[in-house]
Amino acid sequence: MPRFSLTTVANAGLESTYEAVCSPGSYQNLIPHHYPSVRVMSVRGDTSVAEEHVVLDGRELVIMAKHVATPPYRHETFVIGGDVKGSHIVHELAGAAGYAEPEPGATAAHTSKPRTVVTTTVDLRTGRLGMPSWLGGSSNSDSLRESFAQIMAELAQAAEEEEGGSDGSSSSSSSSSDGA
Repeated sequence: MPRFSLTTVANAGLESTYEAVCSPGSYQNLIPHHYPSVRVMSVRGDTSVAEEHVVLDGRELVIMAKHVATPPYRHETFVIGGDVKGSHIVHELAGAAGYAEPEPGATAAHTSKPRTVVTTTVDLRTGRLGMPSWLGGSSNSDSLRESFAQIMAELAQAAEEEEGGSDGSSSSSSSSSDGA
């Protein structure tokens, strides 16, 4: 079962980043090559259920996911059906005071752009009967981590574009990993 955490920094404010990262209904429009199909089945308050086709490591998974939001700081995805049933993904967002470096050539009159740190924790369940065999094993853990890192970087870029401050410099790094 691959388990890992990623940290992504978006050059956008907390609200814009939350809207991009934590709105699964918009994934199909924002990153269609990773989410070719998302159909929101129900929405009740800050909880929604969606049928999603997700491309990880070049292969498509079909899942039913329950999304629980706590705006603007946390978003949890529980996979309640489909290929990786039992998986859990958590996005935690925070204003990035420590990442707020001045822009090159900025003066005191020009403040730096807001930044948001998104920490994503992924726990993929792959040991159940009928799970795609390519997901199991530690050899695919790195490629799955890379797939998630790419998704998060593209969502950060979407937040930057929404805010009008994209310079294409969002960063992503893996902060920890533990294979199971």
